[in-house]
Amino acid sequence: MTPIAARLQHHLGERRRWFKNQWFFPWHGIKSQHGVDVDAFDGRRIQSSGIEYSGSIVDMFWDAAVRGVRAEVEDRLAWLDEEVRRYNSSTRQRTLDEAAGQLVSFVETVRREAARTDALLRGNGINIPPPVDRGQWVGLGRAEIAARVREIALALPEAPRSDPAGAEPDSEMPLSIDSATWTGLPTDVTISAPVVQKMVAALDEIDRQIEAGPSNSAAAQAHAYAIAIRALLDAPDPQPDIVWEMLSRANNLAGVGSFFISLLALFVAAAH
Repeated sequence: MTPIAARLQHHLGERRRWFKNQWFFPWHGIKSQHGVDVDAFDGRRIQSSGIEYSGSIVDMFWDAAVRGVRAEVEDRLAWLDEEVRRYNSSTRQRTLDEAAGQLVSFVETVRREAARTDALLRGNGINIPPPVDRGQWVGLGRAEIAARVREIALALPEAPRSDPAGAEPDSEMPLSIDSATWTGLPTDVTISAPVVQKMVAALDEIDRQIEAGPSNSAAAQAHAYAIAIRALLDAPDPQPDIVWEMLSRANNLAGVGSFFISLLALFVAAAH
């Protein structure tokens, strides 16, 4: 791990703990007189007490959580853009690969904590509903973060001839962000027509399972993901990284994610 990646890992670890202990935990006081007082990440604070966790306060919780994570990612991307300029090309590429994975891991960890906290707040201490991710995380998915880091790589000036990490100068090496280092998805994977047909058939089976099961928000989300994945597969040139992102999100849905296991298996088999 390069020094910059190590510093980023340490920082994001601290931020994970901050979100868990200093932002999510105070929400458990919302029903008491002690209440909740947390940053809304838009110049204001969320302050409320003695109320049920329902209605508009739920929207405030999720909107603020997304803003907070987005602000952290944007701040780290700007920091990374400055710091990585001191490295030569080969070390830059390794740093950016590692950084992309760390940013994705940070976002996904905070998202899981948000869903867990939301479920606890919706419960009554005895009956706890399954976690459901209700956030609008546009621009914060695996493929989207990889694309942002790739933009940093493409915009970098010629690398310096000396490297603070001790690597040999190699300024002529082209930069690319290898998502395989943190997703397991090869960069040159394609989705062949036979695989598309099998995946569409699996989606048909998923639709039948959803229709046969209970009607709830998780099922509705699963149905929406199935529609989105089908639309991606119907494109003339399906984009593997975006399909993988949608499959990963769907697979994380509480209670219904298992519906998508067959699709994941087909995709992984095609990728490897």
